[in-house]
Amino acid sequence: MAYTGAVPDTAVRHSEWRELAACRGEGDALFYEQRYESMAKSLCVIHCPVRRQCLADAMAAERGVGRDHRYGIFAALDGKERWRLDPTASGHVDDGSTLLKLDGPRPECGTYEALVRHLARGEQVDDRCWSREVRRIHGSRSGRRQGRIKPEPEPVAQVKSGPECGTEQAWYLHRRRKQNCAVCEEAHAELLETRRREILADEHVKGGSERGYMIHRRLGEPPCDMCTEGARRDREARLQREARRSKREGLTARERRVRDLWEQSLSDSEIARRVGISRAGVANIRRRLGLLPNLHARKAS
Repeated sequence: MAYTGAVPDTAVRHSEWRELAACRGEGDALFYEQRYESMAKSLCVIHCPVRRQCLADAMAAERGVGRDHRYGIFAALDGKERWRLDPTASGHVDDGSTLLKLDGPRPECGTYEALVRHLARGEQVDDRCWSREVRRIHGSRSGRRQGRIKPEPEPVAQVKSGPECGTEQAWYLHRRRKQNCAVCEEAHAELLETRRREILADEHVKGGSERGYMIHRRLGEPPCDMCTEGARRDREARLQREARRSKREGLTARERRVRDLWEQSLSDSEIARRVGISRAGVANIRRRLGLLPNLHARKAS
């Protein structure tokens, strides 16, 4: 293609900065509904590279407009904050106390004045200023309406009260308050182990039991032979009681269905498929009815 002598147009257009705005493609509700104020300001402060151009455009469009007729969030500033930055706007008092002055000594970071100064000048907002603003947004509604941070109360000296750490009462109190106390946790663990040892000694006197077997497991030690045999004995006795209770109280429709299919020499898997329950459910019903696997094997043969 032959050279035509045309010079490329490199001038920056007035609205080209909008193509770089972080809010491009976002809905209007994000910037005009108060419940989204935190999200809108976070988007402007953290992600938007053209806050300075956005604020200049908004201030030019709202020049001279009163406080009650400025809407939405622009450049992380709400309508009242932009009104306080506009000396030509109506509604300011004569002494200028309602204006936010950007000249003069720089305010201390972490204050509301420092944050507005950062935003009005398009500067990067430091962590202290932004953290304070987040607390203001999520604080009282009166603080938001006034456009300034509510002063924090003076710290109150903590008075030590309640049970002494290392006692069971203090451990329960820490749990209610969702606190971690190494002293109370250690004392509670020692007390719990002592109680379990006492119960285990009583179970050994009885000849071992399923309870003693479980206490061994809780203590992190292998169960003794006495408790292992007692656990087997207790489980067999419980199965027999359940079987007798089922016969005495009558069978449910599902139990009758499992029994009928078992009498047809079907496996647990086939019974589970036909009844629509798991194999473990079939095994539990068989145990309650006294239909143990060895009986089922003889029945199938």
